[in-house]
Amino acid sequence: MTRLVRGRVVRGALLGASALGLLAAPFAIRDATAKVGVTSATDGDPLGKPPQEAERVLRIGVDVQANELITTSANDRAHLLFLDGSSLTVGPNAQLTIDKFVFDPNTKTGELAINASKGVLRLVGGKISKNGPITITTPANTVGIRGGITILDVKANQTDSIFVFGKEMVVRAAGQTQVATRPSSIIVTNLGGPPSLPTILTQGALNAQLASLEGRGGGQSSGGSSGGGGTRSPDQVALTSGLSGANSGQSARIVAPGVPDNFGSGPGPRNRNPNDTISTALSNANQSVQTISATDSERRSQQQQQPQSQPQPSAFDQFLNGSLPFSAADFAKLAFLRNSVATTVNELSNLNLQRATATYNGPVVALINGNRIDGTYQNAWNFGSRNGTATIRIDNTTYGGGNVPNTSLINNTTVFQGNLQSTNGPAGRNANVIGTFLSTPGNAASQQFGVVGFSGPNNYQGFGLFTGTK
Repeated sequence: MTRLVRGRVVRGALLGASALGLLAAPFAIRDATAKVGVTSATDGDPLGKPPQEAERVLRIGVDVQANELITTSANDRAHLLFLDGSSLTVGPNAQLTIDKFVFDPNTKTGELAINASKGVLRLVGGKISKNGPITITTPANTVGIRGGITILDVKANQTDSIFVFGKEMVVRAAGQTQVATRPSSIIVTNLGGPPSLPTILTQGALNAQLASLEGRGGGQSSGGSSGGGGTRSPDQVALTSGLSGANSGQSARIVAPGVPDNFGSGPGPRNRNPNDTISTALSNANQSVQTISATDSERRSQQQQQPQSQPQPSAFDQFLNGSLPFSAADFAKLAFLRNSVATTVNELSNLNLQRATATYNGPVVALINGNRIDGTYQNAWNFGSRNGTATIRIDNTTYGGGNVPNTSLINNTTVFQGNLQSTNGPAGRNANVIGTFLSTPGNAASQQFGVVGFSGPNNYQGFGLFTGTK
């Protein structure tokens, strides 16, 4: 049975061909062996085994189904983006099953349950986790995560549960319960025993887990646009901030039939949908914005010697919930090139061998402290060195610029990241940029697209989208 409901794709899961083309697009919700998410980035050859299908390699753009068994080997990693905006990064030598997924885009409620038997996992909660816990069951315990980021290191006889950031992490085992609410907390559970009391991680305690998730010195990428990895991945931003981190019943399938495809995406030899790359970038930016908000909140709390208050919803959360006033006209300003597809790692590698350079110029549309503000974006990119010098001018402030590269690719992916400091205008402001490349026929990496989170003194904060065309 199929029923249609109205909604914005950017408010559902940011799934579809383009933000402009999907505004006010219909969803179709279906029962059966259903899509619960998409493979948005991979490294190596992670495997997925749907309940009624043969095992296959999870390439970018491959749907993830309810009750699917996910398996990785020594050089494999996978980044899964669920329909509510939650994301799961699966490290090497891992095995898990998506036990349960239900999501109602109208109420933004549902349930996500995962059974993990081994491996390192990173969960970033989406809309489901705002109203109820996402649960992960391991051999040693059951972990519930509310609104934030959690890393689990699952072994046969022990599970380390790390609360990076969020509302709370609840760990149950052997009839006992422990709750972590302080960022950078760890709860250790041995098989058959109760969970330990939450303790604060020491500096560097997560190096092994981060290396596993980010693939430092890891294998070849399959062309993924991974959100974890590189010298300044979202996890590391969270860790170095001092925090160490920001559906029962039958599963539902949410699709957007008949929607205009402004990116020229869909089935094809690349087997990838550029919107998956965009969704991954947006998801990663959310982590960065959450981290900024959490850092400011903790700093104020320490100064006042009072208990830390819960961070307010980030601008990205507001964007997902439909409360940011980005209109169709705003998206039109971004001027995405027709027939664009996500740039592949191979395309960037070819440009790297050519030592090619390009300067990207384009607009920024942003909401800063409640005000819609337009700005400009420029990035002088060097494909040979895999980095660029970005400049953003907005709200009487210049970020970045100069001659020193301030944005760089994250490992062997098509995603770049950088933290731009204000160089002109009010001091102390920052622009945290995460973006990716789009290609048009005959013109590889012809455009950059991404998100930017703004922060600064006196509760200055905002969220924006940018494009740059060469």
